Amino acid sequence: MRQRLIFLFTLALMGVSSVVSARSMEAGSIWLSGGLGPGLELQADPSDLSKALILSGQVEYPFIEHWSAIGELGVGIGASHPIEARVGARYRVTGLSIPVSPYMQGQLLLGRLLGYSSNQLTWGGRGLIGLDFFLTKDIALGGQFGFSFIGLINNDNTSTALSKRTGSAEWLLTASVALDQEKE
Repeated sequence: MRQRLIFLFTLALMGVSSVVSARSMEAGSIWLSGGLGPGLELQADPSDLSKALILSGQVEYPFIEHWSAIGELGVGIGASHPIEARVGARYRVTGLSIPVSPYMQGQLLLGRLLGYSSNQLTWGGRGLIGLDFFLTKDIALGGQFGFSFIGLINNDNTSTALSKRTGSAEWLLTASVALDQEKE
């Protein structure tokens, strides 16, 4: 039964693939995305990991064929994960013969640690790779893996664990939709 379901799912994807082709996102369009998945807060001591559920909301604005500006808000639910505002750029591979578009992204981030009574602000950089599968020209499902290098802005020495925080990794499933489907 399971093999039959996988076979039918594969046939359905192939059917969608024959109708839809990966495309360049039109310059000036606006895309909204949401993401959900696991995250790990990495410490200087590899045995000390903090896990969380990551929620992400993102706006993508393609300004030329392969390049987009990105604004994002990420929230970690659990342990010492931060709420972060992230801005950056994305390079997207387009024009493939299948409705898939891989991308690379770089971001700067500023956030606040959750789960601590002190006011701990974080800063850093984030790189990620991802892949979108276009169901239609205006709707895509995908996944991404990102890694952040993180530092503290106001380390008030309330916790030595905070000063050993080195970064975070996230694996997210994403869904994206174009806001302006019809241009006249």
